Amino acid sequence: DMLLIDTAAGIADQVSRMLMLADRVVIVTWPDPTALVDAYATLKVSRRRRPDQSIGLIVNGVGNGDEAGRVHARLSAAANRFLGQGVDLDGFITRDEALADATRRQVSVVSTTPLSSASRCFERVALTLTARLKARRHISGERCASGETLANLVH
Repeated sequence: DMLLIDTAAGIADQVSRMLMLADRVVIVTWPDPTALVDAYATLKVSRRRRPDQSIGLIVNGVGNGDEAGRVHARLSAAANRFLGQGVDLDGFITRDEALADATRRQVSVVSTTPLSSASRCFERVALTLTARLKARRHISGERCASGETLANLVH
């Protein structure tokens, strides 16, 4: 099973604790400089607390896969240089008017426009994350990576 938790942006204490407990962290960022600085800060905190942690990146709001690849390459190069380990590219979501419209209407873009560019990107990301989970299948149990239960985290 996979549980995706959308945390607040930044590295507040609660966010940092959630990241530390995860078997895998997926950082979602935009290609603008401010978002990349925030993504790097999150990556840095995760790497410092759990150097062995699996970390992925999803780049949102890009024109195409090439742009996502360039964003990933910059972030991963900085992480390799300063933290000793890069980050996996788990996928990207393209700029798409169908996604903007679905967001305004508060509906799922995959349900309302399944053939849109953004919908196809979400499906590819889901397949990538599922494949990564299957590859790490040996990690199991009810406890989080740190040994703390999720119930203890919430209290």
